Amino acid sequence: MSLLLYGGLLGATDFSWSFLGEPNKIHSKNHRRALFDKATSYNTNRVIWDSKYAPKGCGVVFEFNKPMIISRVEVFTAKPNTLLYAPLKTEFILWDDAKSLWGDKACINDVTGKANNTKFTSASIKTKWDAPSKATNALKILMYGTGIWLTEINIYIKNANGQERLLQPNKPISLLAKSEIVKPSSFGGGASVDIRCWDPKSSWVGNPNVLNRKDRVVFHFDLSEYLQKGKVKQAILVLPLQPFGAMKGNRLELECFKSEHAPVFKMDLISNDVSPVNAMLIDAKSQVLHHLDITKLVNDRLSRGEGTIAFRVRNMTIEKVGNRKNKAEGVIVDVKKLKLEIVK
Repeated sequence: MSLLLYGGLLGATDFSWSFLGEPNKIHSKNHRRALFDKATSYNTNRVIWDSKYAPKGCGVVFEFNKPMIISRVEVFTAKPNTLLYAPLKTEFILWDDAKSLWGDKACINDVTGKANNTKFTSASIKTKWDAPSKATNALKILMYGTGIWLTEINIYIKNANGQERLLQPNKPISLLAKSEIVKPSSFGGGASVDIRCWDPKSSWVGNPNVLNRKDRVVFHFDLSEYLQKGKVKQAILVLPLQPFGAMKGNRLELECFKSEHAPVFKMDLISNDVSPVNAMLIDAKSQVLHHLDITKLVNDRLSRGEGTIAFRVRNMTIEKVGNRKNKAEGVIVDVKKLKLEIVK
């Protein structure tokens, strides 16, 4: 199974990542690359969170391509001026796949002891965490403060010979030239355990309330305009996933139908005519828009003379454990923001 989060591509190196709390885009420069460019000064690329997210916790969630035993993690932040833009504490949390929950928090308080001192400034503050020897599929880093300037994150594992290795991130998606927007031609959702709950307007992927369960959504795009040429330069699926309810982490899976399913209807909720494309671990503070490079999938369809492509989004956590808290929990697929960006 291939993993992909915001900023990543299919065929990743070690991990994908997603921001928890959308960074301040006005002050963040090239923030898709800033976390891993080996530069720690606030004069270089950095990611900035302001008072909207930082006091409540902001940061990054990492999803690994296979279970990893992390040896240590280094988080570099900066305090360039008299503002209180430095972490008062940093939390590190590993994902427990067996329980489908985040594990215990490892909390490291302000390592300088001067975050609240307006006279203290620093181009680089390093917070180091020595991780437990436990395999995990994901890691969450949360920082708390009035504001956060994040400049670098390094994640290390130990190889079989005991030597440490720095994990490498996915390459960012690069959109080519001006793209055309294709909106879904059909959409719907419902419960995999009872397809009578099918609703062409249902966008829930989880438990909308304490009683109901609507854990799958299906949709398709019309590609007929590109059939004559037979291929496109790039195709990016913009998948809007809005967390709701008592979210403690939901693992979603995007699947692609192997043959034409257009328009989609209730039997597509349980159809076996699918292949897994991506898995995504969505948390309560996860960003809304996820960008997935599906160029190969689109070109495969066009080369076969098929003028449509259809997808299904499943909530693997809800399917596995049901309503574990007797509360609403999951994500909403916002059909108004759902789109396919095509570069011909």
